[in-house]
Amino acid sequence: MKKDLRLKHLPEHIECFDNSNLQGTNPVAACVVFRGAVPSKREYRHYHVKSVVGPDDFASMEEVVYRRYRRLINEKKDLPQLVIVDGGKGQLNAAIKSLEKLNITTEKYLEFIFTKNAFDMGYYERISPDCYANDAGETYCKGVKP
Repeated sequence: MKKDLRLKHLPEHIECFDNSNLQGTNPVAACVVFRGAVPSKREYRHYHVKSVVGPDDFASMEEVVYRRYRRLINEKKDLPQLVIVDGGKGQLNAAIKSLEKLNITTEKYLEFIFTKNAFDMGYYERISPDCYANDAGETYCKGVKP
């Protein structure tokens, strides 16, 4: 992973985000956490998206990433070395916008932020921790009552 993604260091702490909704209603999101390339299920988080009405994946991603890292900062917990955002350029830009609001810069805190569209899909599928976020988000979404 380090070589293929051109990372300076192999990330010990990885967090992955994905959004979901039920036909445009009840937007939710999931964050899954990996420590040492192993899922840390006790750190998984599910979010009811509060500020977004309807199917707006960009705004949902912005809200959830902001809430996640604001909390980690307030609780003085460590930030991940790698964040994976499931989606495209819009979701990535929304995540970066949230990090900038919190004065978290990729140069200082995160070595690399990417989406699945940023590199070869065959490789992505082999390392795909964000598929856990997708599964967690969809499962959570199905359990939310309209």
